[in-house]
Amino acid sequence: MADTEKTAGRTIPEMSIDTQLLVDMLRNTPIGETVTYEAMREKTDRDIQNGARYLADSARRIVQREDQMLFGCVARVGFKRLANNEIVGAGQMSIDRIRREARRGAKRLVCAKYGELSREDQTAFNTSASALGALHAVTTRGGMKRLAVRASEAQAKLPLNKTLEAFQD
Repeated sequence: MADTEKTAGRTIPEMSIDTQLLVDMLRNTPIGETVTYEAMREKTDRDIQNGARYLADSARRIVQREDQMLFGCVARVGFKRLANNEIVGAGQMSIDRIRREARRGAKRLVCAKYGELSREDQTAFNTSASALGALHAVTTRGGMKRLAVRASEAQAKLPLNKTLEAFQD
């Protein structure tokens, strides 16, 4: 049996047996329960916390993609299968991270001596600064309140044009 299969010109590695064992563990985890690092180590004979974390990360991505199951990290314990309301909280954590990184990215940009940049680099600078500024503005507490009002009125995800309209007032 081959280690890989050819698909549309790409070589896609087969899932390792250890990853498959972890996928099976995660798929059988009830909502609210935690799969411990110790249980994963016993199942795979691999130290997930030190050197084999990639196996658990792959398994988590697979069950998220294929089964719509999301697992959050419990520090020094393992992975907890999240309930619907916890998944929404995970979305907010991503938004908070994006806001912080947009702010940091803008601070890094201003270290460039704008006047010494080529016209092409000035355009790249301005494009990046604009995008980072927009991301930061949209993800602030006030920006999120604007979106919450519009999403509440629509009772649906907002299309891009409606999202942008919320910031044109």
